[in-house]
Amino acid sequence: MFRFGLSNLRRLANVPPIELRPITILVGRNSSGKSTFLRALPLLRQSITTRTSSPILWYGDWVDFGDFERAVFENITSGSISFEFGVDEIVADEFFEYSDDLSWSHVPRHRFNGVEVKVEISKHGGGTRISSLTLKEASNAVEYEVLVSEGGKVTNIRVNGADVTARLGDWELTVSSGSILPTVMATPKAGHSRRPALYRSQNRIAPANEAVVELVTPRLDKRITNLSRSNLISQLMRVEVFNKDTLTSLLTSTKNRSWQKLIRDISGEDRSGLFEKIRENFLLNLFPSMLGGASKAIQEIISSTLYIGPARANSDRYYRYQDLAVSEIDPAGKNFPMFLNSLRPAQMKELSDWVKGLFGYGISVGRVAGHVSINLIYESGSVNIVDTGYGISQILPVLGQIWWANNRPGAPSRQDGFRRTPIIAIEQPELHLHPAHQALLADAFVGSLKKPSGLSRRGSGIQFLIETHSEALINRLGALIAEKEISADDVQILIFDAADDRDRRTKVSTSNFDDDGQLVNWPYGFFVPS
Repeated sequence: MFRFGLSNLRRLANVPPIELRPITILVGRNSSGKSTFLRALPLLRQSITTRTSSPILWYGDWVDFGDFERAVFENITSGSISFEFGVDEIVADEFFEYSDDLSWSHVPRHRFNGVEVKVEISKHGGGTRISSLTLKEASNAVEYEVLVSEGGKVTNIRVNGADVTARLGDWELTVSSGSILPTVMATPKAGHSRRPALYRSQNRIAPANEAVVELVTPRLDKRITNLSRSNLISQLMRVEVFNKDTLTSLLTSTKNRSWQKLIRDISGEDRSGLFEKIRENFLLNLFPSMLGGASKAIQEIISSTLYIGPARANSDRYYRYQDLAVSEIDPAGKNFPMFLNSLRPAQMKELSDWVKGLFGYGISVGRVAGHVSINLIYESGSVNIVDTGYGISQILPVLGQIWWANNRPGAPSRQDGFRRTPIIAIEQPELHLHPAHQALLADAFVGSLKKPSGLSRRGSGIQFLIETHSEALINRLGALIAEKEISADDVQILIFDAADDRDRRTKVSTSNFDDDGQLVNWPYGFFVPS
């Protein structure tokens, strides 16, 4: 599951990370902040997929937040805006560490569980910069707190509350600029004594190993060679999780009695506190790898986000033909005709059949004299979309986006076996629709999650984030839960409450359905004028 939260963005002063369900509905009065929460995802996508000099691209092809001054809570420019992310499991990239004899040692890939990332940005010149990072991980029970200077250098790093900045020794950490999901590079400080050969893969160095060498060397037999000592320390720092059980397993890796005694001491009572000191360095070494793996995983999720805004483009009778391969539908649906025109005949039939199963009409594309048209297919014949109700032209891009999320080539997956679930963020899909058709949207959402055929031969893995004012849509979701078409656990409703206009802080609460499709924790009279 993917979790997302934010602080100090417009009137959303504090929204803790919320686990997005397969269907997450956002409701609230106008200007309550629900659109801000939803649009934060396309804001992050346009920031990640566009080369920028700042972490956030406030104005782009998807959304327009103005700039930092207009986006920060209560326009307090001395304040900061933070984004929080959570993923259940990630795999960190491989990296290498050095030893005393200047050789490289391969470190296996690490799997991390329950990863939480918080990135805080503040104003910097005409743009923004990352001012602090917080990274948590469950299996190692670790929390990193990092302060970042204006130049991107880490000025302070704490591991589980302990300041370990000095453990870096001759190395310094630098946060990559121009990305809200950064990586960290370890680089030598000026006057570093080691040879340049060690710097060829600077971001793959385990900088805290030198501190471990200083900790364990006095406790080892002086007859141990530097190479042997480095190999033993490398084994110690390459365990999957640093705990006393994994350390005990290292006893069989060598017959060196001095090393075995050290392992027994630190995995036993350890009155000297050496276990915790070494563990802090182990965790410090993990930080660049863990942050890099988390950033990559979250970037995959954000980059696959699809977005449809509330104001879709009007339909025309004819569109001038453009020989374009459209990879996705834009937020306003302006390229929807060319999207349809780029589909293969088999794909067009699948989309048409799916729409017809929901709303009773299919879709076709007409081509004549360098122009294309969108036609609706009924039992009695076809009709140009302009000659139908306005609501149809507004809902078709939404339906096309849902269908394409399940059928586009290169659906999100990873070679390491982890599948990243794409998110479809939709604002007011019910615009200009009759309440009966608004209810049918719930069938479209639920059907796309549960049907492997027609919609997707690979099966669905998408998540919906939907901002709506439609009582009919919400009631229909409850009915589908009662009919066991979808589990109550797969749907949640976020309620954005900003009743007091003098207090610009929006409160966000959660309502759910029970197994009978009845709303739980639903505010009384929510859809009634007050």
